[in-house]
Amino acid sequence: MDILNNDQIGKIAEMQFEIDCAKRGYCTSWPRVDRAGYDCILDTGDSLLKVQIKSSNRTNKSGQYKLSLTKSRGGLKLYNKDHFDIAAMYLHGDNSWYFIPFDIIAGLKGVGLNPGYSGSKYNKYKENWDIFKDHLR
Repeated sequence: MDILNNDQIGKIAEMQFEIDCAKRGYCTSWPRVDRAGYDCILDTGDSLLKVQIKSSNRTNKSGQYKLSLTKSRGGLKLYNKDHFDIAAMYLHGDNSWYFIPFDIIAGLKGVGLNPGYSGSKYNKYKENWDIFKDHLR
């Protein structure tokens, strides 16, 4: 994967999200213009949720993936609650998803996810596809 640039790595994550959603019966819609604070709309059947997709293919020495939570267009600005409902974070090397509601990561510039560390506060969001239905409650 080292031959791919960040844009390519991100597009692969977006395609993987679309495939994984389709396997679970979810429909996704993608904006034609890349100006929204979200990457896609997920139709749960009951509601529409704005999803921001982030990904990483590299870990640090402790096995942690670092994912940015800033918008790169127009400078490094933080997202706000109007931008998205849930961040879908794909770890390429682990082939896993973390689905974290905006309220949990609001105000953060980034998160570190370590799939090999059982004490991570984000573990409950790993592969938690039910969060899309639970988020509606």
